[in-house]
Amino acid sequence: LTSFGYAAVQFSIGAIAQWAPSLIWRMSQVLCIWEGCVPYSDSASSVRFGIIVLISGAIGTISGSELSKFISRWTQQADCIVCGFGLLLAAPFIYLCFLLFSYNLNIGWVMLFLGNFFTSSTWTSAGAILLYVVVPERRATAQAFQSIILHLAGDASSPFIIGAVSDEIYHVLNKHYDEVFSLAFSLQYSLYLTTFVAVFGAGLYLWSTFTVERNIQTVKEDVFTSHVIHIRDTPDHSLNQDIIRIDESDSEYEHDDTSHETDRLLKVT
Repeated sequence: LTSFGYAAVQFSIGAIAQWAPSLIWRMSQVLCIWEGCVPYSDSASSVRFGIIVLISGAIGTISGSELSKFISRWTQQADCIVCGFGLLLAAPFIYLCFLLFSYNLNIGWVMLFLGNFFTSSTWTSAGAILLYVVVPERRATAQAFQSIILHLAGDASSPFIIGAVSDEIYHVLNKHYDEVFSLAFSLQYSLYLTTFVAVFGAGLYLWSTFTVERNIQTVKEDVFTSHVIHIRDTPDHSLNQDIIRIDESDSEYEHDDTSHETDRLLKVT
């Protein structure tokens, strides 16, 4: 569930990163035809977009990480909750961003900042979930498969899909409107798709809140039952008779009382 939710994040981010600067440039041309102003150049819209995404992304990533740490004091579902509600909050701002760029560019920039802020708040949590729902021996393989899913279903395919949808809409609009208008609004309508994908991803993350605690417990049980360590024939004679045992009540390894190392706890996580 969380891998496909993560793919939804990548889908939206990939499409926005590829096409949003072009949308802003095209919308500035439309608005300046109506209002008689000077439109953005293609490079100017890309630079402004990059600055806003950089700042909002950095703030959002740090904020999401700290929020997850705070919520984790009370529940193991913290990362799933942050990702789910982060995407839910991002979706309306992403929609308003594309909508308002056709009316007022300055307000559109504000919506873009907020949309990317909430989307970026999911980054650290989305990456962390996989690490504690898969046993250590299989994490590398799980991450490899997750990376394939993320890119194939996410940022590798989304620019192509949005571009293809935009082309189809353009052919319809161009029969009734001029080329500048048709290019701008066909891209706007196609980018609305990222909003629905973000909501879909949010639903997957919120669904995973019902299963993540059970998955975490399964991983812990597997680790604790397969990593019992017996210390034998060590150079340190004080450890020769020590047996590390599992304390099921707190899931910690403890030394036998006969050792001077009794105050030491070994955790397997």
